[in-house]
Amino acid sequence: MPYTAKDCPPDIKKLPKADRDAWIGAFNGAYDFATKKKRKDPEAYAFAVANASLHKRGYAKKNGKWMKNEYRMPSMMNEDLGMDSTEGEIGAAQPLALLGFHGRLHRMYRTDRKDKDEIERLHGVVVRMLPNRGLKHTDRDELDTRGVDFFVKKN
Repeated sequence: MPYTAKDCPPDIKKLPKADRDAWIGAFNGAYDFATKKKRKDPEAYAFAVANASLHKRGYAKKNGKWMKNEYRMPSMMNEDLGMDSTEGEIGAAQPLALLGFHGRLHRMYRTDRKDKDEIERLHGVVVRMLPNRGLKHTDRDELDTRGVDFFVKKN
């Protein structure tokens, strides 16, 4: 169910207007997307996307309240991770950035055969980082030319 500023969850109402609007926009967009794609639980998907938008803005949920962390390291967006990323940059990336980069590595492996060794190396780095973010990694087929199905699940 899409939200407005008047009917959003109480903890979201307490956020500054720009952050509240970002959360509502992310929630409504994700909810519409999940509904059109006939996902099993569009509301849960929308909450995950909207909450991730707050994390990207520097918030963390503490004791049921969203708190701004002024001293956190800048978040790395998906677009910031690429073939030239260092292990340190990959290690500092947020979970959604790692997941996005992981998917891009699989797509690059299928289409860009000249960088196969580097793609495999970076894939290994990402796979080692996922458990540190509370995510479990499972590739049905390791990187190969037939295409890859991959799953990332919460532990």
